[in-house]
Amino acid sequence: MTQFKDVQIQFEQRFDGGYRFFDKSGEFVTALREEFGFMLLSVNLTGRDMESPDTSLRLHISADRLLVVSMEPEKQNDLVRVVDFASKMAIRLFLPFVVEYNQLALSSLEQTPSLQASFSRSIELLPTTIQDLSKLLNLPALNQDFTLSFESGTLRVHVRVQPAVRNISLSERRLPILGLPKAQSQHLLRKEKKLSG
Repeated sequence: MTQFKDVQIQFEQRFDGGYRFFDKSGEFVTALREEFGFMLLSVNLTGRDMESPDTSLRLHISADRLLVVSMEPEKQNDLVRVVDFASKMAIRLFLPFVVEYNQLALSSLEQTPSLQASFSRSIELLPTTIQDLSKLLNLPALNQDFTLSFESGTLRVHVRVQPAVRNISLSERRLPILGLPKAQSQHLLRKEKKLSG
């Protein structure tokens, strides 16, 4: 797994009944600005979006969740300090009925030179199951997209591996896999050839 590069780390806290958000969000924004220099990006009924130019952190707060995203996972200390402060402040100001969960997600990628190399690499990650199924079906494996879940008590870990093309529009990020219409698969393959060629 050392070939994977961490590209984003995200903390999410979900709570129920934080309706005082609508009265107290100004205090929350002010506290984050004074403590960490966050700037307010947008204000709407669904929440507030903020950003810290010094730490490259983005924050979203609403009546039911706090989301803090870092595009520089190596700066974990900044993320931990902001998450600790913001989650305590949200609970103190918004008085939710219950905190449903806290979740930490790490996104990593391994770059490959082409779409075909990405497919091949995905098959290598859990080869035994893929090879057995390939033999059973008498068909060669193209790629795999899988999710693993681990749980013990209140600790849950989910791992998602999915080949994807970067640097094209969001609607085209997903690679062609078995079952996609041929026209859509061909379109994605042409885009990949333009990027890698």
